[in-house]
Amino acid sequence: MSEKALRHIRENIEKHKRGKMPGKFNLTNCEMTQLPDEIRQCVWVVELTINNNKNLKDMVGLADLKNLQLLACVNTKSVI
Repeated sequence: MSEKALRHIRENIEKHKRGKMPGKFNLTNCEMTQLPDEIRQCVWVVELTINNNKNLKDMVGLADLKNLQLLACVNTKSVI
């Protein structure tokens, strides 16, 4: 589990709880092997960047991001 990714996701959730709508979300260079389960809570995200996560093998959590319109995953090895 990437602590950096988890920290970013939790910050995004807290911003949303305070009424801010952080529609863009960047998890570049977080060294993730899978998307943290907490990403599933971020249904308001419309743009997600997960560039340079070369060992990311599981992106199943993206299915819950119903508002996602743009996914950037350059230099990311993944299996959906």
